[in-house]
Amino acid sequence: FRTETDLRMDFAFDDEALIGFKTMSDALKAKGITLVVATIPTKGLAVPQMVPPELAAKFEFDAEAAMDSYKHSIKQMRKAGVHMVGVDSFDPNEPFYLKADQHWSQQGADRMAQAVAKYVRGLPVYKTLPKQEFKTVIKGKQEYTGKYGDALRKICDINPPPEQDNEAVTSAAAQSSTASALFGDQPMPEVVLIGTSNSKRERDSNFAGALKQHLGTDVANEAIAGVGYDDPFLIYLESAEFKTNPPKVIIWEIPGYYKLNGGKDIYSTLPATVQGVCAAAEGMAKDIAELDDDKVTLFDAGEGDQIPAGGYLALEFADPVKKSFTVTLYAGKDRTKRVKFSVSGRTKERSSFMTMLGDQTKKVILSVPKGQDGKKLSARLCPAVKG
Repeated sequence: FRTETDLRMDFAFDDEALIGFKTMSDALKAKGITLVVATIPTKGLAVPQMVPPELAAKFEFDAEAAMDSYKHSIKQMRKAGVHMVGVDSFDPNEPFYLKADQHWSQQGADRMAQAVAKYVRGLPVYKTLPKQEFKTVIKGKQEYTGKYGDALRKICDINPPPEQDNEAVTSAAAQSSTASALFGDQPMPEVVLIGTSNSKRERDSNFAGALKQHLGTDVANEAIAGVGYDDPFLIYLESAEFKTNPPKVIIWEIPGYYKLNGGKDIYSTLPATVQGVCAAAEGMAKDIAELDDDKVTLFDAGEGDQIPAGGYLALEFADPVKKSFTVTLYAGKDRTKRVKFSVSGRTKERSSFMTMLGDQTKKVILSVPKGQDGKKLSARLCPAVKG
């Protein structure tokens, strides 16, 4: 167990998280997309019987109270108008997690897929999804070396043996005989999975496959391993796939150990990214031929720039950005917000970034990403989205 994350006790959402998720959900809903958040129970919730009593006492872990908080947090989100699904019952004969790792087992992934599918089948959008039968076959066992073994090797100088997990493969029960399928022109799935390494990693637990089987429809897996719960979503929203073939349902897998309170940047970047760059006639644009300073004031109401209340900022760099950077939204003394845009070697190189402005932004300041010196930038202020 990781004592801080696996033994988490409090899952309650604050107002910023509830409003943030509602804003994200509403932005997608305006595009005809239903968002469903799959919140994975922590290891302490899934296997409390394996927590040594002395460890539980030392870190004040009460499994029953933690589970009550987890279930309450899901109720909070649903009351706020956000579709959220979890798992709160477990079969001790079917391990939900790998023993020496933070990832779930194949059985755990399948259990979550069943819960998500049951919920989605009860939504109006499910009737509109194309139906297709999928079957999952357990091909055998695959070995997996858990990440927690790194600590054992470092501290105790021992090599824990690798674990074994089911190797599951899901495929269509019958191939389509339509002309488009015969010529390889398959329609894009209308359900998309966004997530972490639980949804896509080297030793796949087959979460996407299990969703296909239990939903009875195809699922496109757009998860990215190793970059957190938020960046994969933003990268997908900027993709050609989303812009040309938006899905009807997005399932967002988020591990329960992530703490989502405190006004996360995703609450302002995702709704803006859903909109995309506004047309030239709709917003105010500034083109900078050469970025020549560490910080650049992009827009300033004091200099006559009309910064739209409730609008959003769209940045388009001429070259892909390879380092994280920030944008400061100044709204007066003690009302400054810094939005961080994360970029890592595991994500695709990104050149466009967006964020909501807030109602009283007076100045927009860019901390120029490393490597963009002398490069071109197009910055645009887009109006608030109606409806």
